Amino acid sequence: CYCPALSCGSNNCGSLTNGCNTISCGTCSGGNVCSGSPGTCYCPALSCGSNNCGSLTNGCNTISCGTCTGGNVCSGSPGTCYCPGLSCGSNNCGTLSNGCASTSCGTCSGGNVCSGNPGTCYCPALSCGSNNCGSLTNGCNTISCGTCSGGNVCSGSPGTCYCPALSCGSNNCGTLTNGCNTISCGTCTGGQSCSGSPGTCYCPALSCGSYNCGTLSNACSSKSCGTCTGG
Repeated sequence: CYCPALSCGSNNCGSLTNGCNTISCGTCSGGNVCSGSPGTCYCPALSCGSNNCGSLTNGCNTISCGTCTGGNVCSGSPGTCYCPGLSCGSNNCGTLSNGCASTSCGTCSGGNVCSGNPGTCYCPALSCGSNNCGSLTNGCNTISCGTCSGGNVCSGSPGTCYCPALSCGSNNCGTLTNGCNTISCGTCTGGQSCSGSPGTCYCPALSCGSYNCGTLSNACSSKSCGTCTGG
């Protein structure tokens, strides 16, 4: 009796035995597996299954399981797409979005504005520009643009200083002034006097005093002071 020799033939993996002898036909590498024992090495097919992103590899083959869109990210490789949670962090205004979700980080109030989207609230600087009087405010800050002097008044708040027009109204004599402008309201004639400045013209009353005869006149009226008798 003898033990016959063994031959793997076309087999390149696994082991061959005949009961009295065993030989190795080789091993598979790089992800390949043996079809039997003995058998031949082959690269097994890959399946992503429920995975819809990332790539799947077994050492001898690689397949893509898909890509995530619209802001979704892959949970692994391979894995499934999901929309990650959003956090405003230090932002306190505007909206944060990642393509698949959005969240409000808050709104600014009291005149404050948002520095971005999302961003942080801040109080913008104020500038009077061409205004030179009154005050300027935006709800979170107030600045003075100046004051008017010399009779000038402010056109608004803020505004510009101007000298208001003067009107004598019913006054017909004297002078009217407001500190930045002066107008004449007229002069009295024919012996009349002005009641003020400005004022109205009037004829002053006449008094004979110690006179007891003749006539007293001031151009706008006359008064008899009496007559002499007995020669």
